[in-house]
Amino acid sequence: MLDKHALGRAEAWVFADSHADRLRFEVDPEWYGELLGLIFHSAKEDVRAVSGKIEQADVERWLSRQQR
Repeated sequence: MLDKHALGRAEAWVFADSHADRLRFEVDPEWYGELLGLIFHSAKEDVRAVSGKIEQADVERWLSRQQR
């Protein structure tokens, strides 16, 4: 999906270690253990954290708002 939207060089994290709690806290101190998390950062420095499953339409909607 990152490549599809020309975001292939964007910072993206995937945890391979089962002990990633400390790193997750560094990324988002408000994280409470929900799996499937996504943090959107815009060029305007707006941040939106999403927990749980997210649909491609949600990502595309967010991306289209950033192009305005």
